[in-house]
Amino acid sequence: MHASGSTSMRLRFRPDASGDGRVETETWHEDLPPADSVEALRLLKRINLSTTPVGERLASLVTVDGFEPWWFVQDRLFRFALVPLTRFLPLLARLDGADQVQLIDAPTEARRALQPLSGRAGFPRFTFPDDPPPAASPSRRVAGWFARTAVRLASNAAAVWFRLARRDTVLYTIDIVSPGLDHDFRIGPMYAELRRRGYRFAEYAHSLSPRLALRNMLRRRRLAVVLEAYDDDSRIVYPLPQAARTLAAAEGGTLEDRMLRAVGLEVLDWCQASIARYRALRRVLMRQAARRAIVFDDNRHNYELVAACHSLGLKVLGFQHGVFNRFHTGTMAYGFEGARSHAFDLYGVWGPLFRERLLVASRLYGADQVVVCGPLRAPRATHPEPARRSGRPRVLLVSEPLARKGEVRNYLEMLIRSGRFELCVKLRPGEDPAGLRAYGLDPASVHLLQTSTVYEAFSQVDLALGTYSTVLYEAALTLIPTVWLRTAIAYGRELAEEGLAEAAEDPQHIVAAVDRAFRLPREELLRRRDRIWSNAAKDGARRLIEIGEARLWPELAHQGGRR
Repeated sequence: MHASGSTSMRLRFRPDASGDGRVETETWHEDLPPADSVEALRLLKRINLSTTPVGERLASLVTVDGFEPWWFVQDRLFRFALVPLTRFLPLLARLDGADQVQLIDAPTEARRALQPLSGRAGFPRFTFPDDPPPAASPSRRVAGWFARTAVRLASNAAAVWFRLARRDTVLYTIDIVSPGLDHDFRIGPMYAELRRRGYRFAEYAHSLSPRLALRNMLRRRRLAVVLEAYDDDSRIVYPLPQAARTLAAAEGGTLEDRMLRAVGLEVLDWCQASIARYRALRRVLMRQAARRAIVFDDNRHNYELVAACHSLGLKVLGFQHGVFNRFHTGTMAYGFEGARSHAFDLYGVWGPLFRERLLVASRLYGADQVVVCGPLRAPRATHPEPARRSGRPRVLLVSEPLARKGEVRNYLEMLIRSGRFELCVKLRPGEDPAGLRAYGLDPASVHLLQTSTVYEAFSQVDLALGTYSTVLYEAALTLIPTVWLRTAIAYGRELAEEGLAEAAEDPQHIVAAVDRAFRLPREELLRRRDRIWSNAAKDGARRLIEIGEARLWPELAHQGGRR
């Protein structure tokens, strides 16, 4: 039943055992499907090639210095707009013709998906009556203003200090400070190599909040430039570009046509906010007198910084810090053509697998821009031979934040029921063991591994399970066989398709997949490791900087860094 002719509707979101939930009214309900990343990728490729009614590409409607910020926000568009929208397409079809829709108890992803459509392209105006009031208490507003102002002042002071101290190498990182360190331990080898070679580097960081940024500056005992310090106030509404007004005025089309039109208008607003950050960072780089940049591949937050470096003639060396695949849309830039490139001048990746993924799928990189460097951080723990273990083989599940735990539970039940394996679990830092109940596990009945790193956990087990995360790749680095569990999340499948992990396509096949993995010869485990990670014995950070000096900064090659 469609809502045609209705003026106002009240819907309520109800969670269910599947984790997907349903939307109900007094007369009907709609079960929500899981998010579909493959469908979202199709929608992304279509919107990237979309044009206005007069034939102009949406991506080209907002530009700055030859760059198209549309490509800076690809990851946000995919993950926070299109992926959630795939869950609500059947609901949108039911609401066709409604003027106003109240959605009660809506989850965050419903707000993300539906707010860009609200009142646009023939969609109803969505309201969320249980939203907290926008006005915080006066004390909270003052505290928030003070924190934002303090981060802006600290970032400006950092740029001046960097210039006075001749810290002319930009080092971009995420604002994480590991316990007992003054940096994120995951990129510790990069810090060590830069210090060894005498680089005077200046940290630029993406941070989740002003308070966190200030706290981490104190923990580091040094200043940093925080990218978010230069963002416009989130309440600013940018005027619609003149060239986009024909798009806003367009009518008709299929549900998908109208949906992409509404999302496109929202993205153009993001593009203008992106320009504001780009211009501010360009000024900061000039104030610092930066001469080069080393940036890890955080394509959701740092493309404005990379573009600002390019606009000033600074060569940018990028390095891989995490897994990427076809769903990392900021890196792939599907449909990119004609604009000034915001790619790294040189991109160091872990192994041949990732180089090939880039060269096959990405529109940003050519063969001469991508080099294999090996892992930045090699494991410290060694994996003992399984034959030396006594008792049942140990199988490791590392908790994954986005895993569909209800589906994973079915696999674990079959594995435990076989009685042939000991299940071990490693939780994420700070995760409550009670969360294991979502997997159908009693915390008292499984072996919780209390290790500081996943590599230490690998040293205590014989096999690793996972659905999508870096864990599947990191296990290969330590010669641990892996089994990929098929769920509604499409991430992770490519590892099985490329012959680098065993696949359990459904719970009935989990025991057979584990048996296959245990039978893999050492030669096959070595092949998989080298395919993903190149030669794991290499010092990835040292090799990356050596190549960067030789190809991007030859004036430093004979010095071993700036001294």
